[in-house]
Amino acid sequence: MSVTLIAIRIAAAWLDTLSRTIYGGRSARCLDLRNLALGEAAVLLDVRDAFDPVSASQNGVVLSQLLWVRPGGGASATSTRRRFATLDQVLMAADLLLQSGGFGLVVLDLASLSLRPTCPVTGDIITARLKDMAPEVTSADVDGETAVQLSRYKTIGDLIRRQVNGRLAGKCHVLTSNWSALLDKKFGADNNEEEKRARLEKAAALNELGEARFSILAGPAGAGKTSVLGIFCAQKEIQGTGLLLLAPTGKARVRMQELAKSSGAKAQTIAQFLNQHGRYDGASGRYIMTGGPKRPHSAQ
Repeated sequence: MSVTLIAIRIAAAWLDTLSRTIYGGRSARCLDLRNLALGEAAVLLDVRDAFDPVSASQNGVVLSQLLWVRPGGGASATSTRRRFATLDQVLMAADLLLQSGGFGLVVLDLASLSLRPTCPVTGDIITARLKDMAPEVTSADVDGETAVQLSRYKTIGDLIRRQVNGRLAGKCHVLTSNWSALLDKKFGADNNEEEKRARLEKAAALNELGEARFSILAGPAGAGKTSVLGIFCAQKEIQGTGLLLLAPTGKARVRMQELAKSSGAKAQTIAQFLNQHGRYDGASGRYIMTGGPKRPHSAQ
């Protein structure tokens, strides 16, 4: 079994659902297994013999549930031959553990193992081993170079791409709002040339937000994004049958609720909204894609 295949199998089969955190440097490393389900065993293949059980226990690791494997020669191996012998032992142990089953998490730490000569991973190597990494991993093009990507991320990316492209190809909305007048009403008249240019930019942004079926408002802190969105959400023709206001974090949700209070809309985090439709697992923090039809909701 190749190094690439073992790494991918570990990542796809275990690390995708269970979290791990490494503390400290080469000499004092602690694996945090507190996210493991109660009573589930874990394995650490410690190549450099750098795991510190005392620090691990102090950080909440249940040592009775951890199988600590320390291949001989990992910390003291100096010659290339001995280092490769150590690597061979580690890979054999990992292969046996993966086949045996019964472990909730298998961690293979090769980051601290220095090997010479190096073996850089090129596009040709990736292409040659893609079949071994399927179906968890698929190929991806990055600036003309071959790369790999978890298949589920590719599925999500394709879905988002279709939705965005479909909206961009749609017919623009037609609005009657006079954005410049609304800005003057909000901030008052100002003859300063710099302020006039800023208002023209804000009016153009509001017009684009209103007419486009998909748009992004971006800018540095203090540029007026919050003020623009507040004016935007206050318009009756924007509110229509309802506004769906989603924020990535709880703090952002509170701020969004403040700027949209005049619209009567309720801001939610993305997780809160998806949880209502069975698309979010709060216990693991994962988003869920289903093959079922979209569920209707009143806010558009």
